[in-house]
Amino acid sequence: EQTTDKDGNSVYVYELTDEKLSRLNLNFSDVDVTIIGSAKESYVELKNFNPYDYATTLSGSSVTVDGTVSGLSSIIDLSGGGFRFKGLRYLFTDKIDKNAKRSVTVYLSDSCDISSLSLNLEKGSVTFSNIYNKIDYNVYVNSGNVTFNTVSTESVINLDVNSGNITVENTECITFNANLASCRLSLDLTQYNYNSITYNVK
Repeated sequence: EQTTDKDGNSVYVYELTDEKLSRLNLNFSDVDVTIIGSAKESYVELKNFNPYDYATTLSGSSVTVDGTVSGLSSIIDLSGGGFRFKGLRYLFTDKIDKNAKRSVTVYLSDSCDISSLSLNLEKGSVTFSNIYNKIDYNVYVNSGNVTFNTVSTESVINLDVNSGNITVENTECITFNANLASCRLSLDLTQYNYNSITYNVK
C-alpha cells in the first residue's frame, strides 16, 4: 500500500531484497529519476504517483517498474511473482494533487546483487551518484539531462540520448558507449583506478 510522508507526499516503495534479483528495468514517461548508491537498503521509491499510474512485475530474476501504464493493467499487480489486485477504487478516486511533483528514486546498497540496470525515459532528468556496484547500465532518454557523478563499475555504460545535456564526472567503467543526437556532452576523462577506459561516442 502507498503511504504518506511527513511532507504530505504519497510514497510507494518496492524493496529490492530478493537475492535472486539480477535485473532492474525502469520505464517512465515524464519524471525525474535519481539512482543513489551506498544506501543502507535497496529499494525503489515512487513519489506522488496515483496507484493506477504504475505497475511492478517480477519475471524470473528481473524486476520491472513501469510508470507508463494506466487503468486495468496497472491495478492487477504481478509483483513478487504472485497475483495481487490493487482494487477498482483506485480508478475512481484521485487521491493525489495533479500539481504535486512526482519523482522516482532508486536506492542501492553496496551488497545489492543487481547486475543490470535499464532505464527508458521519454522526458526528464536522470542522475546516477555514489554507485560502486558491478552493474551494466543501459540508459535511453528521449529528452532530458543525464548525470553520472561518482560511479564505478567493472562493466559497461550504454547511453542513448536524443536531446539534452550529459555530464559524466568521477566515473569509471570498462567501456563507455554514447549514441547522442542533439546533445551537449561534458566528459571528465580522469581515470583513477582502471588502466584504460574505452570511450565510443557517436
